[in-house]
Amino acid sequence: MPAAKRLLDVALAGSGLVVSAPVALILAALIKLGDRGPIFFSQERVGRRGRHFAALKFRSMVPDAEASPGEIEVNGDGRVERLEDVPGFEGRCAVLPGLTGVAQIYAPRDVTRRHKFRYDKLYIRNQSFWLDIRLILLSFWITFRGTWETRARKF
Repeated sequence: MPAAKRLLDVALAGSGLVVSAPVALILAALIKLGDRGPIFFSQERVGRRGRHFAALKFRSMVPDAEASPGEIEVNGDGRVERLEDVPGFEGRCAVLPGLTGVAQIYAPRDVTRRHKFRYDKLYIRNQSFWLDIRLILLSFWITFRGTWETRARKF
């Protein structure tokens, strides 16, 4: 199962890069022309077995907007907590990061990471190649409908 999942992730990600390359070039030019700042920013993420890696993203905010290091969670009382200290984080690191996930599909956008980790536990308990296919297809459907940001049902 892990080899099939990895092959699917790599094939879809590679295809997505090729198909989206023209849009990415236009977006890069618009960002650069907008304020002459850097086009990309790097954000540290945590993957399988707690391994840290850099995610490269298009910059959509002012330069150095994320000057503080690592991912954080802001609790309901306004207290900042390192992501690694949120209960459920270790379980989330049991699987390879993929293209999408149960939390991305089913959770509202503004729920806490603590709550999203519950969705990750569901995925870990039920992971299969067919669940991955379903999540990817739903991701395409949600993107097509433009409903990622809605609090209601996305699909």
